Amino acid sequence: MFKINPVIQWRWEGDKVLLNTMLGMNRVAGEVLELCQTCSTIDDVVTKMVEKYPGVLHEKMYNDTNKIIQLFLQREILIPEGETGGFVFTPFFMQYIDSFFNNQLNAPVRVGCEITSACNARCMHCYASFSPDSDELTTEEWKRIIDQLHGLHVFGVSFTGGEPLLRSDVEEIVLYAHEKGIRATLATNGSLLTKERIERLKKAGIDAIMLSLDGATPEVHDRFRGIDGLFEKVISIIEYLVKEGIDIGILTTISRLNIQEIPAIMGLVDKLGAPRLALMRFIMAGRAVENKLLEPSPHEYIELLTRIYEKEKELKTTSLLYPDLPAIFYDKSIGLDHYENLKVKGAIELCGAGITTCAISPTGDVKPCDLSGDVSMGNLREVPLKDIWDNSEVFKKLRTLGKKDQKPCNACILNEICLTGCKALPSQVGDNGDMYAADPTYAQCFAVFQEGSENV
Repeated sequence: MFKINPVIQWRWEGDKVLLNTMLGMNRVAGEVLELCQTCSTIDDVVTKMVEKYPGVLHEKMYNDTNKIIQLFLQREILIPEGETGGFVFTPFFMQYIDSFFNNQLNAPVRVGCEITSACNARCMHCYASFSPDSDELTTEEWKRIIDQLHGLHVFGVSFTGGEPLLRSDVEEIVLYAHEKGIRATLATNGSLLTKERIERLKKAGIDAIMLSLDGATPEVHDRFRGIDGLFEKVISIIEYLVKEGIDIGILTTISRLNIQEIPAIMGLVDKLGAPRLALMRFIMAGRAVENKLLEPSPHEYIELLTRIYEKEKELKTTSLLYPDLPAIFYDKSIGLDHYENLKVKGAIELCGAGITTCAISPTGDVKPCDLSGDVSMGNLREVPLKDIWDNSEVFKKLRTLGKKDQKPCNACILNEICLTGCKALPSQVGDNGDMYAADPTYAQCFAVFQEGSENV
């Protein structure tokens, strides 16, 4: 006997089905999945399918249905009765969304909700301001937005900022999303997390907490974040969250301040027992543009990738998300075979801006990504999200923009296998942006390695 894994959600996209694991399936598989809500054996499902398709021979229906159910069990969409299933994410899903759904989804899969621009940190790479906007969305306005997300069958939201915990109503907003069946995560610098606040978030139904850790020592982390004593606070919070069994992910932005400490950060996170660590490259947006000298050079990234790869072999608890860097960087460090393997495993972050995701600013502006800056495809105080999602010219372009469209990367010898980075930075989708321009890190890569100057 089996049951549907309780963490699985799905929605219909025309005559196809999309799961929150980013797996798509055809109409028949979708019908089998929906029957599994009330059926717990293959025979029960086959009986219902024969009733639905009386012209199909019973033997054929049994064989076809059994194949589908075995796939469901393999991917933990279905789990044996009495067992607890995990969440098996579909690797390299953006390629799959393109080939199976033609990059045309009815709604985003996940939405980033920037509930405030205020922040108590002074991070050197961030795009958020230090003070709240005078016209930020109210609690009730955020609830109305969540109603829209629920109606569109959005699977998840990420509450970010600024520092989201500066809002006293964050637990109320999380609870509202939870009650609507939307998976909610919270990204925080950790400075305002206490045991009491964690308990309130847990009661509200928070699914995961994402914490920033940008150094293996107080000197590096606190300098990067601009808050004395924050490192020790974050470490204690990680220990507490792991002890309490609350899902946690660690986010680390690579910079010249911490690049020598990245392997040590990996070891520290693993020792603390956090299940996931995402290593993110230094992206040219927000204050990162002003602090460009903190961006590692191609040579520094290449050297780091080798050290990351070797250190990962020692990790016992933590799974690693590698930085989204040009394929040539991987070629010159751990090799293209390992790069391809990381892509297949889903171990490198992919850009889904305007295709699977979008972001909402503190004042209700919709944009492709939280890194898109102050651009607006429309404001939710005036236009429903569905209208913006379907009709924004920028979103439409992002769904058709191919690797061969991006300059100068379209002339690179590794263009076909490279992930080509961000597609919705301010330099690309801003008022004076060029959507055909490559991510600045990737453009720099081309300048160094494809134009013949390897003096990095």
